[in-house]
Amino acid sequence: LALNTEYTLDEIIRYMIVYSDNRAIDMLAAWLDERGEDHEIIRRTLSDLGIVGYEASLADSKITVKQYASIFRILFNASYLNPQMSERALTLLEQSEFSEGLTAKLPKNINVAHKFGVRAYMEGEQQLHDCCIVYFEPSPYMICIMTRGKDYKDLSEYIIYTSKEVFD
Repeated sequence: LALNTEYTLDEIIRYMIVYSDNRAIDMLAAWLDERGEDHEIIRRTLSDLGIVGYEASLADSKITVKQYASIFRILFNASYLNPQMSERALTLLEQSEFSEGLTAKLPKNINVAHKFGVRAYMEGEQQLHDCCIVYFEPSPYMICIMTRGKDYKDLSEYIIYTSKEVFD
């Protein structure tokens, strides 16, 4: 996303999901804040999904692997959004171009809906997360891996190796 450029909400959401663009997340949060103080819409949604309590500080909140994976289960089952919007979200997740994680060693003919995230911290520590639904027939499955360490390559290789082992 470029500075001083206007984007539609659809474009911002696409960048947020497909490219895991943190600037898009910030733009969406600012837009939502204009419509409700203190991240009201985000807070209510995360509370509805059981990810954080309504009164929790979003800045200090952490998400577990189980909570993160539950978002994919909720989308797959269309149990929060209606089926049309759940499918729309999953279609965006299928467009993710990240190839240094769960999808790296999977057969290319298998559809995958996934979201990755990278976060760097002080002292060189970083996190790499990847969570997905693998539409493997006859039994689609979900896998979610969250890593933390100093070497991005090691984190990526761990996710790739584990995903391949699960698939095999």
